[in-house]
Amino acid sequence: IRSTRSARGQQSLLASSVFSLVPFVVVFRQYRQRRQASSPSIPRYSLGVPTTINVIESADTFTHVQIIGPLDMAGVGSIDLKLTAATATRRKHTILDMTEVPFMASLGMGLLVQIARALTAREQRLILLTPSDTVAIAIRTSRLDTIMPIAESLEAAHGLLKA
Repeated sequence: IRSTRSARGQQSLLASSVFSLVPFVVVFRQYRQRRQASSPSIPRYSLGVPTTINVIESADTFTHVQIIGPLDMAGVGSIDLKLTAATATRRKHTILDMTEVPFMASLGMGLLVQIARALTAREQRLILLTPSDTVAIAIRTSRLDTIMPIAESLEAAHGLLKA
């Protein structure tokens, strides 16, 4: 990169601005590596890892479904129809196991609200079972726990269904 002088004789900032970013990029990469290494218990879902659902139990009165993977744009797109078919169209109470969901974007919240409204219209409930801390904070902050309560255990979820 060469620097040029303008009509006033000022040196171009092109060369100096590019080289001033190099230390920042190096420091940021080191910070990101340390941060990832310091929390190995959080699963690292990369792009391309699909979000999946498993129907654990389908009894006469309720359906127990597990989501595995993040509910971001790609995750919601991959399970939207399957999750709706496994929950809202069955017209039964639904226990949604969120233990393996490390992240939920607004699209994921929208999907859950859509399912909760469809179930509520048929006098059924959607219970969220043991979401991760970050997901639970997002749900409580947006006050979505008023339409889809959070249960900390399977027994508590069954108790909420009976109430």
